[in-house]
Amino acid sequence: MNPTQTPEQIQGDTLLVLASATHVDDLAPGLREQYIRDEIGLLPGVYFQILNELLEDPHAETTAPSTIRVLRTRRASRAHTI
Repeated sequence: MNPTQTPEQIQGDTLLVLASATHVDDLAPGLREQYIRDEIGLLPGVYFQILNELLEDPHAETTAPSTIRVLRTRRASRAHTI
């Protein structure tokens, strides 16, 4: 996969983003971005755009309910600490 692809071109990577999201979220900043580039093959900005779209999509919870709930909870707790 070309890491310069736009979100419109990489719709097929949505499940890959979802499958790796909790692992990526546990990594330290810097390592997180490197993992996204090297292992997933996306630019970090594109990865996080896809992830945020997933977290806003009510249908995503039917695909991976526990993952989506965990990530939404983590995102909400980070929003409250900023």
